[in-house]
Amino acid sequence: MSTPTSPVDKLPHRSSTLTSSIAPDRRASMSDDEAIPDSDSSETTNLLNERLRALKHMCGYLEDYVTVTSKVQRSHSKDYEKVLKVSGLPSDYSSIYLYIQI
Repeated sequence: MSTPTSPVDKLPHRSSTLTSSIAPDRRASMSDDEAIPDSDSSETTNLLNERLRALKHMCGYLEDYVTVTSKVQRSHSKDYEKVLKVSGLPSDYSSIYLYIQI
């Protein structure tokens, strides 16, 4: 009788593929089991802080863009409503009329 094998045992295992050159004062982690390498964490912390600040600014710019776009769309919609009232089109046809104009 053969021993049952788990499907997990048949999965391929990841091997280390680190081939880049690293400065002599830094140690390359060659182990897949090592989650956090024994290196200077202040460098990693500074990089993370820099990226978080950049993300904060990007979100601010995105909020400004959405606000301005909303105001522009609101003002255009008022202009379109005025045009539709003057042209005498029923409100059912307003979306078709706007589609044709664009």
